[in-house]
Amino acid sequence: MRKILLLLIAVSISFNLSDAQSKRQIKKEYSKAKELLANHRYESAKKIFSKFLKGDKSNLEYNFYTGICELNTDEYDQAIEHFDYVIDDYKKSGNESDFTKSSIFYKADAYHNLYQFDEEIELLNSLSSFDLDDSEKEKIEKSIKNVNEAKGIFFNFQPIIVTRLDILNSEYDDHTPIPTSDGKKLYFTSKRPGGISDKKISEEGKYFEDIWMWETDKEPVNIGLPINTEKHDATGGLSLDGNTIFIYKASDKKLGDIYTSKLENGNWTEPEKLNKNINKRKTVERHATLSPDGKKLYFSSNRKNGKGKRDIWVSELQEDNEWGKPVSLNINTEYDEESPYMLSDGITFYFSSKGYNGMGGYDIFKCLINSDGTFNEPENLGFPINTVEDDVFFFPLSDEETAFFTRRKSVDADIFKTIFPDNSLIVESDVKGKEFEKELYSMNIDKVDVLSVNTDKKAEEYTLNLEKGKYKTVIIPDKDHKFYYHKEGYVFDTEDLNIDNVTGKELIQKEPILVKIEEGKTEKYKLMSFEANSSDLIGFTETELKLIAENLDKYPELVVNFSTEDYMTESNNLSEERKAKAVDYLKSKGISPERIYVDLSPRSIPDNNLEYTIYDTENIKKEIEDKEEITAIEESEYYTVEIENVFFKFDRSNLVITPDEKLKKVADYLFKNEDAKIAVIGYTDAVGSNAYNDKLAVKRAKLIKDILVKNGAKDEQIQILGYGEDNPLTLNKKDNKYYEPSKQYNRRIEFVVLVQGNPKLKVLLFKDVPGEYLDKNYNDEYKR
Repeated sequence: MRKILLLLIAVSISFNLSDAQSKRQIKKEYSKAKELLANHRYESAKKIFSKFLKGDKSNLEYNFYTGICELNTDEYDQAIEHFDYVIDDYKKSGNESDFTKSSIFYKADAYHNLYQFDEEIELLNSLSSFDLDDSEKEKIEKSIKNVNEAKGIFFNFQPIIVTRLDILNSEYDDHTPIPTSDGKKLYFTSKRPGGISDKKISEEGKYFEDIWMWETDKEPVNIGLPINTEKHDATGGLSLDGNTIFIYKASDKKLGDIYTSKLENGNWTEPEKLNKNINKRKTVERHATLSPDGKKLYFSSNRKNGKGKRDIWVSELQEDNEWGKPVSLNINTEYDEESPYMLSDGITFYFSSKGYNGMGGYDIFKCLINSDGTFNEPENLGFPINTVEDDVFFFPLSDEETAFFTRRKSVDADIFKTIFPDNSLIVESDVKGKEFEKELYSMNIDKVDVLSVNTDKKAEEYTLNLEKGKYKTVIIPDKDHKFYYHKEGYVFDTEDLNIDNVTGKELIQKEPILVKIEEGKTEKYKLMSFEANSSDLIGFTETELKLIAENLDKYPELVVNFSTEDYMTESNNLSEERKAKAVDYLKSKGISPERIYVDLSPRSIPDNNLEYTIYDTENIKKEIEDKEEITAIEESEYYTVEIENVFFKFDRSNLVITPDEKLKKVADYLFKNEDAKIAVIGYTDAVGSNAYNDKLAVKRAKLIKDILVKNGAKDEQIQILGYGEDNPLTLNKKDNKYYEPSKQYNRRIEFVVLVQGNPKLKVLLFKDVPGEYLDKNYNDEYKR
């Protein structure tokens, strides 16, 4: 994590706590908090600072140091609030405190960790209004340069899959995952309990480090003695054959050194400390890697005479089988370099650095060794491998298609796996939220889960939240997937990815909508499909039903309805079987039958589709009442005219069909109900300009009006509207090409009753449109 100390200042201490405590006790406790902060014991320090802040919420010093602790424990939003308190005090009073500039700078750092780079730059630029010395100006200038570099890397999203390895990670510190070259075993370091030191706690308040080993599909095991001891023992490196391990050993009082152990007859030998050329007094040597021939040792050290604080060095094996005097590598900078790793080709070299263009903190770089032993210009591996956190200890398998590395957030770390797929797909999701009778709005969600369909194998994917509501997912298109979008307090949404419809590397866009759960207002409907003439649950449908069950279980106030057609249409046997399959599935998952309804949808549903609607328990009552009321009206009050679909030839306003008695029935109704009024709306397909299509649509509507007037309707009873290519009933395109079998149905007329007569008029349309052509976004209440 990027932690820039602009102004760590000595300050006077204010004491405004209870008189029950002596100033001496308060000063002692406060000094303890400052000492914990200096030793990076942020959680412990935060408890004390928060206690002081609770007693005096207006104290700028308490707010500042509490914010520092929160910044280092990944509580960025809370840290910003405390820095804002200091900054706002300056804005109101005009008086600069000892903490004002530092609060602005640390708030910018919090923005960096939230990937809010523009806000960070704005804050850094605001510091120019203060009286700054040359060193402060230089630091701000460099920080802005670093932010722009990070911004460039972040938005140059690489098609790489990065996943957190849950099987290796614990709630404790887990890091430095080193696999054998074949990937069958992996050694890593952890501060979890269960090690050699048992329940002993180090001075930093954590368990001692031990080395653990993981074999695929098995639980990690502690490799035990003699490698692990009661002090700190960590993975420092591994030979390509997996038979030599380098161990970083340290105690609370001694600085760390590198040891080595051999695997002989299935057992590790007693670790031996490398010679004085490698391990020096008063220095820390941590990680090492061998060249493929075993004659060169690359390692990290903070010894003197390097270029920066921590550098990478190389030592050659001498004739006496001892390591010679190390030489600093030419890739070292004035900053820190760490975690060297040489690939089996003897040319490719990976390491982590703070000194090159990066995202912040340590980034992982790759370079090649030249014939003279020097290295060429390092290349940043890019986002999402590198982030604003510390990304270190990158160890690929020999084929470089898979690698393991460490990502450290504040003082803890996790182990990640990355895949460099030959064939990848990027899915962009624009997530919207919906509330009752409100406009859609962009919304960040809790998570995007990618679920494999028809297989138990976990999807290989990586999802990034680029900006509010905008998500990018890199995925290997080797199977069908369902994208599951969910947020606490909202009805979820899904999008299907069928690999049969994916051609090569392409960008796929999804637009999920999550409906807020509001008492008496919740309604979210969606379609699931069946194979023609079958009631069997296909993979996508079964996965959707599983998610419905999980969400009903999570939210007791929700219920679900299943429909295969609108409630005025009688179901056939196949429809009944499909609804029964869905109901039975939810029952098998423990959902009470009292929370499952059928046949409540007022919408027309395409063939071979099942619509499910999620309501809250209050809103379902309204739906049932509405159905009963409308059904009664339908049976007694409506004058219903079912008109065969009125369609037109391409670029023509003359009807495909001959006007029949159905249109004459509408005209007759208008003749008998002089106060009744209707709108005749013309539509077109998507070929041609919008202006031309609007005019053509009006011509089509006028033709229908002329027929109605000719048969007895009055001119003023009929309004003409032309909506052109708006609101398509069916898909205009398939595979990005115009699709005539489908788009012909968009050259149509629709009727809307503006003023009812007695009885009420209902015009039914689109009786025979194939369900597979229907556009899911069609709105039968559309208005321009």
